[in-house]
Amino acid sequence: MSLLAVTGWSPADFVLAASVSPSPEPGVVTPPADLVTPGTVGFLVTFLVAVALVLLVRDMNRRVRRIRVRGEREEQAGPGTQREDGDDPGDGVIRRHH
Repeated sequence: MSLLAVTGWSPADFVLAASVSPSPEPGVVTPPADLVTPGTVGFLVTFLVAVALVLLVRDMNRRVRRIRVRGEREEQAGPGTQREDGDDPGDGVIRRHH
């Protein structure tokens, strides 16, 4: 099958279609570039989102590390240990009750 049979276009038509750039319609005014760009407000919003992301990741890492240390302490303490206030994690200190 040839291009002409499938699309009705010759190879020259494809080359012309790929090389011709669209021209704006008459009477359509394009806005100035400084109005289209995000500008200072866009930069500030992006910067604040990035700062919030960094703070959230740091907080998450701190919490995961705290949970990991608490789990290791509980494993090392072995059976027969309880937290000081029952189920309340409190300060995470494990004490033996006799």
